[in-house]
Amino acid sequence: MAITDSTTDRMIRAAKENLRVGRFNAFLLWGYVTVAVSVVEYALIALTENGMWMWGWFAIPLIGYPLQWRYGHTVDEEGDNYVERLVGHIWQVMKLAFLLTAVFVSLSTLSWLFLLPLTLILCAVGVSLTGTVLQERAMMACPFLSLCAGLYMLTDISHGGMGLAAFLYFAAAFAVMLIVPGHLLFRHGKA
Repeated sequence: MAITDSTTDRMIRAAKENLRVGRFNAFLLWGYVTVAVSVVEYALIALTENGMWMWGWFAIPLIGYPLQWRYGHTVDEEGDNYVERLVGHIWQVMKLAFLLTAVFVSLSTLSWLFLLPLTLILCAVGVSLTGTVLQERAMMACPFLSLCAGLYMLTDISHGGMGLAAFLYFAAAFAVMLIVPGHLLFRHGKA
């Protein structure tokens, strides 16, 4: 049995609707949590000059996952239709890639700053793939800017540059990659 355009369109609409949580969606949740933690991390390290604050990055999943659970939203492979399951699989792969990247950087002699551009690059791929599946132009375009920012940061950090400014670049890139498309997704869903 062939899938018709109307069936595909219905699955895409349902997936977009299910991404929303209350008055915000998962992209907004993770975008705002990441931006807030990035700015707080920058301020704490800049004010105290104590690198131990780098452990504060773990606040992102420690805040994000409980909020996601609290509002009853998970993107996983148990979605209601093929499109939702596909988006869920994309983010399962991205979570594994984030974990492996964090373990690799932690066990290597690389600076923890390398996690920022590598996370940006991985997340940009995940958001772009999600946007492609959902046929959301903003989710396809905005991650490209973050991908470019991640590549720039990776190059600069590898040459000994950037420093704490990387935290602010990271926050700005996450805002462009998740918050802007998240608001557009929510706004389009209301129409």
